[in-house]
Amino acid sequence: MKKKLTNAGTNYKEYPGGSVKVKLLSGGWNLTNKIGAESNNSDRGFIAIWFDDSMSENIKAIESAISDCNFRPICLWKESFPETIMEKALGEIKKSRFIIVDLTGERPDVAFEAGFAHGLNMQVIYIYDKRRHKDLPKCFYAKHYQCHGYNGEDELKEIVKRLISSRIKK
Repeated sequence: MKKKLTNAGTNYKEYPGGSVKVKLLSGGWNLTNKIGAESNNSDRGFIAIWFDDSMSENIKAIESAISDCNFRPICLWKESFPETIMEKALGEIKKSRFIIVDLTGERPDVAFEAGFAHGLNMQVIYIYDKRRHKDLPKCFYAKHYQCHGYNGEDELKEIVKRLISSRIKK
């Protein structure tokens, strides 16, 4: 592990008791920048959304909008996989070109996924269901971005299509 990390552009130091300190050097930053660059060619759009049965029609509308824009929608709801859901979600976000973040229900895991995508310098599109939220959801960080409210699945689909078409170049 030490050799791999050192070769990847890090300063790796082990301490008594088993703790390790890894410092990213310029080569390491170049490596992390490649991760973002690879996702720029992706045909995937990740959907971060509350996994609740009441959201099933919203999920279908977002998936349809992403497909209509010639991207492949990635939503982990009702999927099975061997790793933890967080490992799977973060891996799929890394492979995606953009992320649609539905703040409906104000779920902390959805906000976490959005933050992770921002850390990868991805396009993040925020939406929320105005039928459930009179005002913007209270997620602190999302308030600093444009959050697009929708009233129903038809409007949701049109908003997502418009935002993808204007912000994500294929």
